[in-house]
Amino acid sequence: MRELAPLFGFVRDHFLLIACLAGVGLMFLGWALLEAFTGNKQDDEMIQLRQRLYELERDSNSSKIRSPDPVVLSRRWAQSGAALTSTDGGCFLIVDRVAAAQRLALFTIRVDGALVHRGHALRCGETLELPSRSGTYLVQLYAVDGIQAAVSICLRLGLDNRAALTGD
Repeated sequence: MRELAPLFGFVRDHFLLIACLAGVGLMFLGWALLEAFTGNKQDDEMIQLRQRLYELERDSNSSKIRSPDPVVLSRRWAQSGAALTSTDGGCFLIVDRVAAAQRLALFTIRVDGALVHRGHALRCGETLELPSRSGTYLVQLYAVDGIQAAVSICLRLGLDNRAALTGD
Protein backbone atom coordinates (compact mmCIF):
# COMPACT_ATOMS: atom_id res chain seq x y z
CA MET A 1 0.00 0.00 0.00
CA ARG A 2 2.92 2.33 0.67
CA GLU A 3 4.08 2.01 -2.95
CA LEU A 4 0.70 3.45 -4.13
CA ALA A 5 0.89 6.48 -1.84
CA PRO A 6 2.61 8.70 -4.47
CA LEU A 7 -0.11 7.75 -7.00
CA PHE A 8 -2.89 8.64 -4.55
CA GLY A 9 -1.14 11.91 -3.85
CA PHE A 10 -0.91 12.70 -7.56
CA VAL A 11 -4.61 11.90 -8.04
CA ARG A 12 -5.56 14.05 -5.01
CA ASP A 13 -3.45 16.99 -6.24
CA HIS A 14 -4.63 16.82 -9.88
CA PHE A 15 -8.19 15.56 -9.42
CA LEU A 16 -9.78 18.34 -11.51
CA LEU A 17 -7.44 17.73 -14.48
CA ILE A 18 -8.05 13.97 -14.38
CA ALA A 19 -11.85 14.49 -14.16
CA CYS A 20 -11.78 16.87 -17.17
CA LEU A 21 -9.74 14.43 -19.25
CA ALA A 22 -12.11 11.59 -18.34
CA GLY A 23 -15.11 13.78 -19.28
CA VAL A 24 -13.57 14.67 -22.64
CA GLY A 25 -12.83 10.98 -23.26
CA LEU A 26 -16.43 10.01 -22.47
CA MET A 27 -17.75 12.76 -24.76
CA PHE A 28 -15.47 11.52 -27.57
CA LEU A 29 -16.67 7.96 -27.01
CA GLY A 30 -20.31 9.10 -27.11
CA TRP A 31 -19.71 11.05 -30.33
CA ALA A 32 -18.03 8.01 -31.93
CA LEU A 33 -20.98 5.79 -31.02
CA LEU A 34 -23.49 8.35 -32.31
CA GLU A 35 -21.63 8.63 -35.63
CA ALA A 36 -21.51 4.86 -35.94
CA PHE A 37 -25.29 4.62 -35.63
CA THR A 38 -26.19 7.63 -37.81
CA GLY A 39 -23.55 6.78 -40.42
CA ASN A 40 -25.50 3.68 -41.44
CA LYS A 41 -28.59 5.75 -42.19
CA GLN A 42 -26.56 8.15 -44.33
CA ASP A 43 -24.93 5.24 -46.15
CA ASP A 44 -28.37 3.82 -46.93
CA GLU A 45 -29.47 7.18 -48.32
CA MET A 46 -26.32 7.38 -50.45
CA ILE A 47 -26.98 3.90 -51.84
CA GLN A 48 -30.57 4.86 -52.70
CA LEU A 49 -29.44 8.09 -54.38
CA ARG A 50 -26.79 6.27 -56.40
CA GLN A 51 -29.35 3.68 -57.47
CA ARG A 52 -31.78 6.45 -58.53
CA LEU A 53 -29.01 8.18 -60.50
CA TYR A 54 -28.12 4.90 -62.20
CA GLU A 55 -31.78 4.38 -63.18
CA LEU A 56 -32.04 7.90 -64.61
CA GLU A 57 -28.84 7.48 -66.61
CA ARG A 58 -29.98 4.07 -67.87
CA ASP A 59 -33.35 5.52 -68.95
CA SER A 60 -31.72 8.45 -70.71
CA ASN A 61 -29.12 6.25 -72.44
CA SER A 62 -31.73 3.79 -73.69
CA SER A 63 -33.65 6.55 -75.44
CA LYS A 64 -30.58 8.34 -76.74
CA ILE A 65 -30.32 8.62 -80.49
CA ARG A 66 -26.97 9.16 -82.13
CA SER A 67 -27.48 12.19 -84.33
CA PRO A 68 -24.91 13.38 -86.84
CA ASP A 69 -26.53 16.82 -86.69
CA PRO A 70 -24.72 19.61 -84.83
CA VAL A 71 -25.80 20.06 -81.23
CA VAL A 72 -26.89 23.64 -80.56
CA LEU A 73 -27.98 22.93 -76.98
CA SER A 74 -26.25 20.08 -75.20
CA ARG A 75 -28.28 17.85 -72.92
CA ARG A 76 -29.08 19.68 -69.73
CA TRP A 77 -31.53 19.55 -66.86
CA ALA A 78 -34.06 22.36 -66.57
CA GLN A 79 -36.75 22.69 -63.95
CA SER A 80 -40.35 23.72 -64.45
CA GLY A 81 -40.56 27.38 -65.41
CA ALA A 82 -37.00 27.54 -66.76
CA ALA A 83 -36.13 28.84 -70.23
CA LEU A 84 -33.49 27.42 -72.58
CA THR A 85 -32.05 28.99 -75.72
CA SER A 86 -30.00 27.26 -78.42
CA THR A 87 -26.48 28.56 -78.95
CA ASP A 88 -27.44 30.06 -82.31
CA GLY A 89 -30.41 31.84 -80.71
CA GLY A 90 -32.95 30.44 -83.16
CA CYS A 91 -34.81 28.09 -80.81
CA PHE A 92 -36.24 29.12 -77.43
CA LEU A 93 -37.86 26.61 -75.03
CA ILE A 94 -39.80 27.21 -71.85
CA VAL A 95 -40.44 24.20 -69.62
CA ASP A 96 -44.08 24.80 -68.66
CA ARG A 97 -44.63 21.70 -66.55
CA VAL A 98 -43.03 18.34 -65.86
CA ALA A 99 -45.14 15.25 -65.16
CA ALA A 100 -42.68 12.65 -63.91
CA ALA A 101 -45.38 9.99 -63.40
CA GLN A 102 -46.36 10.17 -67.09
CA ARG A 103 -42.71 10.68 -68.17
CA LEU A 104 -43.54 13.81 -70.14
CA ALA A 105 -42.98 17.55 -70.09
CA LEU A 106 -44.97 20.44 -71.53
CA PHE A 107 -43.07 23.08 -73.52
CA THR A 108 -43.71 26.48 -75.03
CA ILE A 109 -41.47 26.77 -78.09
CA ARG A 110 -40.43 29.73 -80.21
CA VAL A 111 -38.47 29.30 -83.43
CA ASP A 112 -36.95 32.37 -85.10
CA GLY A 113 -38.97 34.54 -82.71
CA ALA A 114 -42.35 33.10 -83.71
CA LEU A 115 -44.46 31.09 -81.29
CA VAL A 116 -44.63 27.56 -82.72
CA HIS A 117 -46.07 25.51 -79.84
CA ARG A 118 -47.69 26.38 -76.53
CA GLY A 119 -48.11 23.63 -73.93
CA HIS A 120 -46.78 20.99 -76.32
CA ALA A 121 -46.41 17.59 -74.59
CA LEU A 122 -43.19 15.70 -75.28
CA ARG A 123 -42.58 12.22 -73.85
CA CYS A 124 -39.22 10.81 -72.81
CA GLY A 125 -37.34 9.54 -75.85
CA GLU A 126 -39.43 11.53 -78.34
CA THR A 127 -37.95 14.00 -80.79
CA LEU A 128 -39.84 17.03 -82.08
CA GLU A 129 -38.84 18.46 -85.48
CA LEU A 130 -39.24 22.22 -85.90
CA PRO A 131 -38.51 23.81 -89.31
CA SER A 132 -36.74 27.15 -89.27
CA ARG A 133 -34.87 29.54 -91.58
CA SER A 134 -31.50 27.99 -90.70
CA GLY A 135 -32.54 24.33 -90.77
CA THR A 136 -34.66 21.96 -88.78
CA TYR A 137 -34.36 21.96 -85.00
CA LEU A 138 -34.61 18.57 -83.31
CA VAL A 139 -35.78 18.93 -79.71
CA GLN A 140 -35.38 15.75 -77.69
CA LEU A 141 -36.58 15.00 -74.17
CA TYR A 142 -34.25 12.46 -72.55
CA ALA A 143 -35.58 12.06 -69.01
CA VAL A 144 -37.76 13.63 -66.34
CA ASP A 145 -37.32 13.57 -62.58
CA GLY A 146 -39.52 15.43 -60.13
CA ILE A 147 -39.89 18.92 -61.60
CA GLN A 148 -36.86 18.66 -63.91
CA ALA A 149 -36.50 17.62 -67.53
CA ALA A 150 -33.34 16.71 -69.50
CA VAL A 151 -33.49 18.31 -72.96
CA SER A 152 -31.18 18.79 -75.93
CA ILE A 153 -31.51 20.54 -79.30
CA CYS A 154 -29.78 19.64 -82.58
CA LEU A 155 -29.88 21.58 -85.83
CA ARG A 156 -30.27 19.59 -89.03
CA LEU A 157 -29.01 21.35 -92.13
CA GLY A 158 -30.49 19.53 -95.13
CA LEU A 159 -31.30 19.93 -98.78
CA ASP A 160 -34.82 21.05 -97.91
CA ASN A 161 -33.25 24.16 -96.40
CA ARG A 162 -31.19 25.11 -99.46
CA ALA A 163 -32.62 28.64 -99.43
CA ALA A 164 -31.36 29.13 -95.90
CA LEU A 165 -27.91 27.80 -96.85
CA THR A 166 -27.45 29.76 -100.09
CA GLY A 167 -29.41 32.88 -99.21
CA ASP A 168 -31.77 32.48 -102.20
